[in-house]
Amino acid sequence: MGQKVDLRLAALLDEAETRTSCLVPANDADRKALDRRKPAEVICPRPGLYARRAKWELLKRHPDIRALMVVRGLATQHPDWAFAHVSAALAHGLQVSGRSLGKIHLATNQTAHTEGSGQIVRHCVPDEELAECVSVGGVRVTSLLRTAFDCMRSLPADEALVVADSLLRKTGRTAWWLVRTIKDAYCGWRGIGRALAVARFADGRSENGGESMARAAIIRQGLEVPVLQQWFFDPVEGLGRRVDFAWYNEAGELVAIGELDGACKLEDADKVGKGGATEVLSAERRRESRLTFSKVPVVRFTFAEATRDGYLRRLLTTAGVPMREPGAVWARVRRMGTEERPVMVYDRVA
Repeated sequence: MGQKVDLRLAALLDEAETRTSCLVPANDADRKALDRRKPAEVICPRPGLYARRAKWELLKRHPDIRALMVVRGLATQHPDWAFAHVSAALAHGLQVSGRSLGKIHLATNQTAHTEGSGQIVRHCVPDEELAECVSVGGVRVTSLLRTAFDCMRSLPADEALVVADSLLRKTGRTAWWLVRTIKDAYCGWRGIGRALAVARFADGRSENGGESMARAAIIRQGLEVPVLQQWFFDPVEGLGRRVDFAWYNEAGELVAIGELDGACKLEDADKVGKGGATEVLSAERRRESRLTFSKVPVVRFTFAEATRDGYLRRLLTTAGVPMREPGAVWARVRRMGTEERPVMVYDRVA
């Protein structure tokens, strides 16, 4: 009997992992059987949600995947719930900063109880907005544009830029499309100024959240906005090499190249190959030596260095990256990076 239960639970956990979801047991017997396996084999990220401990530990460096598993598990538990804000962004496949993932965000109508409860944040949404919610992978969520707009108008600028960049990456659209669309759809809504300020700097060429947040730090510190994912010709191997950031002066001349270092390049054994970290470091040094053929400084910095006030400015200006006189929108984005996180609002300005 014990072996049959083990096999059934294993199959249920496998199926949930395939859906990137926590397991919601269908009956009391399975729940009790899962509880008996805590905490050695199974953990409970939230009451009534289960995941393999080994799988959960493997996702330690992927809080967004963990959060998505919780959202999908909650959607199974509560099929009438409508998710909003960063919870909906995860379901839509948008990238979200790990700093934004501490709570579950729900959209409720104006007659429902809307106060936060523990880790659940409820936002009052007009009935017509709830009617426009869509199902994505079995999760009922606010629309893609509404979700992105809500994140962009409420999150700190660097985290908002992560969402905006991933929206453009997902849709293949441009920053100016996003600006026009937000103006047309949400004119008069609270927070539209913040959303538009972020939208003007959004760029779908940003490959991940780390690059987006590093670019936000560059913007906030008054440095020239870099061009992303530029290709440079390697005359030795006769192929192109792509860089994270490239800066040009007013004459259109390349002045510096920037590369954001990621710890995952060295830590992920599945990616570094047989040679391990040594092979990765060797390849990175060889790649950087080829980039020097462009005869401009090649600057490497980590995410932690990018977020240190003043350090990145000194590093990049020393390499020749020009400062930019901030205009009204630019100054607004810089200020947004340091002010307190605003309260999330869903209603129009009266």
